[in-house]
Amino acid sequence: MDTEKHRPLPDAFSPHRTSDSTGISVYRLQFHTAAEIAGFRTLGTAPVWVAYIRLASIREIGLDVIPDRIAATSLLPAQEGHALLPQLDSAHRDSDEVASWKRLLLSAVFQVDGPFDPPAAPRR
Repeated sequence: MDTEKHRPLPDAFSPHRTSDSTGISVYRLQFHTAAEIAGFRTLGTAPVWVAYIRLASIREIGLDVIPDRIAATSLLPAQEGHALLPQLDSAHRDSDEVASWKRLLLSAVFQVDGPFDPPAAPRR
């Protein structure tokens, strides 16, 4: 996060090398607040930032948005508004196409909220 410009860094939309095998996660605000979304993160020690992008903007750049509700667990509440961007997955994370989509997503961000505190302790 570029805290001076209050903008995400280009790698903010990078798929994790193993954890994003089905695509990166996004959340729909009609179901969750920014603070709730930040609280869904289970690992990490850095502050959490939430970037806002309109659904239409995501679709305009050619990405699919697949609803993917996550049931409640003993560690986290249900995530009704969870969705996946399947083209941004672990297997293709180093491709030129993913790099292009990441730049387009970055340019579509219209608001950023945060920082939110990182998880208190690793949850698994």
